[in-house]
Amino acid sequence: MSVQELESRLAQVSIDIERQKEVLKGLEYDKSLIQRQLNSLRDPVARLPLELSSDIFLRCLGRKPQVGERYLPVLLLNICTAWTNIAVSVPALWHRIEIRFPRHKSFDKALEKWLQRAGGRPLHISLHGTIDPEVTACIWRYSASIKQLDIFFEDEEVPEDGIHHLLGGTMPKAPLPCLQNIHIRGAYDLVCHRSPLSELVRWAPNLVDLRLENASFIGTESFDEHFVLRNLRHLTCTGKDLMGSTSCSLSAPNLETLALSPSIFDDSEPDAIISFLQRSLPPLRELKVFFRHRAGDDDFSWFESCMPMATLSHLELDSPTRPILNQLFAILQQPPSSVLPAFQSLIVRVVDRDVFAARPNHLQTNWKGLARALTIRRSKLRTVRFHSEARGEGFFESRIVLRDGETLVPPDILALFTGFLDHGTDIYFGTEEFGENLLLPPS
Repeated sequence: MSVQELESRLAQVSIDIERQKEVLKGLEYDKSLIQRQLNSLRDPVARLPLELSSDIFLRCLGRKPQVGERYLPVLLLNICTAWTNIAVSVPALWHRIEIRFPRHKSFDKALEKWLQRAGGRPLHISLHGTIDPEVTACIWRYSASIKQLDIFFEDEEVPEDGIHHLLGGTMPKAPLPCLQNIHIRGAYDLVCHRSPLSELVRWAPNLVDLRLENASFIGTESFDEHFVLRNLRHLTCTGKDLMGSTSCSLSAPNLETLALSPSIFDDSEPDAIISFLQRSLPPLRELKVFFRHRAGDDDFSWFESCMPMATLSHLELDSPTRPILNQLFAILQQPPSSVLPAFQSLIVRVVDRDVFAARPNHLQTNWKGLARALTIRRSKLRTVRFHSEARGEGFFESRIVLRDGETLVPPDILALFTGFLDHGTDIYFGTEEFGENLLLPPS
């Protein structure tokens, strides 16, 4: 055969091969379709009412669904036609998503499909790491449906622009009517500009829960004057300088739970917390204070300055020093009719080994002060718990009640504590790790 004939023959064979590939591709598609149909017929889930099958899928869904073929709910799309139809018809499978960065370039397209399947249901979105502006632009297209927004910065390096960088600078200047929960957390002291935070909060008129953990705020901007968060019920701030200037008039008149570190307020304005509570006059029920052993952490005078707080019933202190506890016990020894009349619960987590050390001078200032406070408030007191997070050797230098009956507190005080136990008060001293009440003799 000539060269021309061989070349012609080769071209024809190549064409035949391509044609057969197309036939094979069609057969593979038909096979896959038939297999999915067969799976649907064999699958008992497919024969269930949609209400039951969708409930099964929802119960299989983890708390933090991620985009990816290996994870639910996307995995459900790859089983059979029936499962796909069920999954895409249940918006509740798609209203929550956890996004960890970095992501591949086409991720925003997969995210778009995910959010569309949510069908307008309130969205819970968690963002972790240095966020891609293209992804946040996709998220903000559904801003009217966002109910909870979590932003967790997990790396040691903090971006210069703080929240602006985390949000990608794409946040729309429009109301966020569904947004009720904002949670911003840094792995370390995350530095954020105050302006974008105030902008985010300003557009969320129905905000109920605002948590700012390990986030410090810089910049001269502050919240607008007379800025009122009327629907805010829970506020957590464990960073620094949330409010900035005292010209700021932020208030939350319906606040019920406040968790804070004293350092959240500008060091130059120690009365900021007092001003905030006096402006707000909230029906505060729970107060949690996290001490970080920084300057000013031995000062608890602001607490008394905020009183009387007629509604406060629960107080938690994390890592207080002995001076803080001494101030607290002195406050609790005042008449309940005028100071904290609704007070019922005290929880303290201690790390300072000297708080209840077995030395006479400390026993005088701590055990007896606590005993007098408990005696005065015993009619309403329901819970008193002192936890240590220490591992290995116990935080309390030894057991409060030893095996031979010897005690580390005066017998009359120990009798008072055990009397509280006998009358149903939840009074506890011990480590959180082992859960053993050191007030009781060893079993």
